[in-house]
Amino acid sequence: MSLQTAQAARHLRWDLISYKALSSLQSETNRSRLGVIWWVLDPLLYMSVFYIVFGVIFERGGPGFVAKLLIALVIWRWFDNSVKTASGSLINGVGLMRQVYVSKLLFPMAAMFAQSLKFLCVLLILLVFLLAYGVEPGSSWLGLVPILLAELAFIAGLGLLLAAVIPFFPDLKTLIDYGIQLGFFMSGVFYEIASVPEAVRGYFALNPMAVLIDQSRQVLLYNNAPDWFALGWIALLGGALAVLGSYLLSRFDRDYPNLLL
Repeated sequence: MSLQTAQAARHLRWDLISYKALSSLQSETNRSRLGVIWWVLDPLLYMSVFYIVFGVIFERGGPGFVAKLLIALVIWRWFDNSVKTASGSLINGVGLMRQVYVSKLLFPMAAMFAQSLKFLCVLLILLVFLLAYGVEPGSSWLGLVPILLAELAFIAGLGLLLAAVIPFFPDLKTLIDYGIQLGFFMSGVFYEIASVPEAVRGYFALNPMAVLIDQSRQVLLYNNAPDWFALGWIALLGGALAVLGSYLLSRFDRDYPNLLL
């Protein structure tokens, strides 16, 4: 394959990914009378529920609890929605598979791309809230960019791997859902890692989402620089998982339509 042909194929693949992602978002908005407004309203209601339960009813937290909670929920929900939709993307796309040949990499990539676009809308609202809440922006806020890139790498790696494996073991999706739910409570959403007993604090450093949530709070609330080593190993882990997932999707590309009968 010539270089020009390879480049054309790559452009076509990204065009298909963006087209499918935007189509799914348009279909989603068409099913709701609120349309795009629901992209904002849904996460706001989601975050409000947790604030009422843990911040008001149980009086958890302390000074700055609202900002800490919202940062964690925004960072977590991007991961949660992206991985879940990517992991089931081949199963949900079986109808298209049977009509025309499409690279199976398209399905999880489009799913994650769509969720990332929605995340950017919510992230903008979060930053506006922090300003209204009295948090002063500083140069440390630029550290959010590498944090989000590291999370994107982790989401892509885990999403591609799960999308490749789940068609062979459909029941695994239920276990993944429970695992993500457990990870939600083990990632410091309602507390800070610094408050965890030292005896077990080291284990939290092995949880990529706990690290990413903590790092997001550090740069947005405490004006600290990101931990480059921590972000580096998360990005490398995500890259390794992405390579493995892409290989499996390519290796069994022609087998998936038969598996999903």
